[in-house]
Amino acid sequence: MENINKDNRKSKVLHVRLSDSEYQSLLLKANIANMNVADYTRSLIAEGDVIYVDKKEIRELNFQLRQIGNNINQIARYINYRRIKDDVPHQEIFTIKDSLKIIAYMTQKTLDAFNVRKHRK
Repeated sequence: MENINKDNRKSKVLHVRLSDSEYQSLLLKANIANMNVADYTRSLIAEGDVIYVDKKEIRELNFQLRQIGNNINQIARYINYRRIKDDVPHQEIFTIKDSLKIIAYMTQKTLDAFNVRKHRK
């Protein structure tokens, strides 16, 4: 455990000269990434890129997924109700299944795009 702490100790200092515009750009990018300049710079050195993920986008995606879940529950209740009353037309079931496949595909594409951005760091 002691070796790990020694390896993580930040004892080296890096001095870099920047122009005003470069420095402002660095401050802006660190701020956008919700990081201080030191952490942002370390991330650039260690990983090559800093990927900013907009939490607002993630919240919107979660909201949309919850809405889709609500819609699916309504569809399931409708189908169960129709089964009790009478037979559900097969075409209706196939249409619903196709719609669910499209939703699943679109959701997966969105999550894959997010994961690619997240892991590209």
